[in-house]
Amino acid sequence: MVRGGHPPSHDTQHFDVVVIGSGCAGLTAAVVAAKHGLRTLVLEKTKSFGGTTAFSGGGAWIHNNLHQKTINVVDSRESAERYLRNVPGDLHDHEMISSFLHNSPIMLKWMQTHTSVQFKPVALPDYHVGKEGASVGRTILTKEYDGRQLGR
Repeated sequence: MVRGGHPPSHDTQHFDVVVIGSGCAGLTAAVVAAKHGLRTLVLEKTKSFGGTTAFSGGGAWIHNNLHQKTINVVDSRESAERYLRNVPGDLHDHEMISSFLHNSPIMLKWMQTHTSVQFKPVALPDYHVGKEGASVGRTILTKEYDGRQLGR
């Protein structure tokens, strides 16, 4: 018996990808894997899906996103990079910031093109508006989705 859990199962299943956690990053990884034909399993320790994303409002911070144009905001990678370097000061990780800035707009476009997940702009400023590179509209939210379309 597993402490506080269920007895071990003798059933075996095989998966190509196992995602631990069902927050925004975990579910995005699971969707991408499944869309590429990989047998995918998402494990979540809580009773409901969503992880901390479900409690935080579900926003994503993505610079130079295609929705900023709809609220008349011009953004750039350079501006976002200045912001991300200034917020943590000397504690930033240049390679991680560079990877995030390169990949996040690509991820957003892929999700909107290949899934039914759609996003909307939020005309809110960055959290630290006084930092160099701060802008508006980098936070995006998912559009409401009728869960009845998921079926049973």
